[in-house]
Amino acid sequence: SASAAYVSGVIGLMLSCNPALSPTQVRSILLGTGTPLSALGPSGRIVDAAAAVAASSPAQACQAAAQTAATAG
Repeated sequence: SASAAYVSGVIGLMLSCNPALSPTQVRSILLGTGTPLSALGPSGRIVDAAAAVAASSPAQACQAAAQTAATAG
């Protein structure tokens, strides 16, 4: 599915901002920043790339990555 490539790219951006994130933290950020989509079940979300990247690290350098993610999605 195309969504797997998109989510993988977002995770790559998140980890480039904060390589110390654990898989559990990555999942939590993705679920916490995504827009709920009830058709996909209780944990179904539409990924918000900009919000996920911004939430992965408060570092100033990652804000540019979040801006890029927002315009790419």
